[in-house]
Amino acid sequence: MGSKPKYHEGQAPLVRTDVDLSLMTTARTGCTVARLHIPHEGDDLTLLPSAGGHYLVISNGSNVLATDSRDLGDVIWMGEYDKTILRLSPGVYRVGCSVMAQTLIREVNADGYGDIEELISVPGMLGGLVCMNASIPNRACISDHLLSVEAFDGRRFVTLDRDECGFGYRESRFQDGTWIILAATFEFPAQEPSISKKRVDARRARVKELHDHSAPCFGTVFRKSSGFIMRLARRFRIGKGKSRFSHKTGNWLCCGGSFLDSLTAIRRVERLHRLAGKACDREVVVWE
Repeated sequence: MGSKPKYHEGQAPLVRTDVDLSLMTTARTGCTVARLHIPHEGDDLTLLPSAGGHYLVISNGSNVLATDSRDLGDVIWMGEYDKTILRLSPGVYRVGCSVMAQTLIREVNADGYGDIEELISVPGMLGGLVCMNASIPNRACISDHLLSVEAFDGRRFVTLDRDECGFGYRESRFQDGTWIILAATFEFPAQEPSISKKRVDARRARVKELHDHSAPCFGTVFRKSSGFIMRLARRFRIGKGKSRFSHKTGNWLCCGGSFLDSLTAIRRVERLHRLAGKACDREVVVWE
């Protein structure tokens, strides 16, 4: 996150001022945020500001494209809220929202459990993974072995069973901006460590072969799109300024330019979908 401004020890939660949001997103876009709220415990959440009942929440910033031209107001960082992994029973874990995917996979595999190894390539924390229902198609999905989610709905703390979470392909009920995910409980199947390692190694090799790291990015742009149009975007490197759709990785934007460059590139491809009468749905969260 770069150099960290000093904490202001006033009302909970802790507040940092004048924070460069671009250092907190993998796309490396973002403005200077006047107030970054950092809750550390439950009571902190009841004191968070919420404009119109909606929150701007960030953890590892791997699925956010944030404006670099205006102050977004109050932003909430959940990166220090809960980094615990509790073993409740064999194969059953309660995982805090601030746990990185790689940490979870490593600890679960070490205990002889698994089946989410392909998510090793996702640079996100548990809260973000659950919110976006992170998945690698036909390989692994974070909700596959999920039992329940603990969340704050702006007024109270609730625990939702899996079937109450509205999970779909890379979507959930938590994406409307009114929820803050706090933890999730999973029951993973037993898996030989050798199999876990093989799956992790295979995913890392696949990422090395196919992922474009020539510029900052947030990963997949659309959860739903036309394969033909996305191939056109790749072939003709549709973009704006230094931001362009990758020639190497499908449905992937290389964010080498400004926020506006990246957003313009996305809108151009969305326009192509509309002209062709094809469905197109953004996966990336855009803060304009």
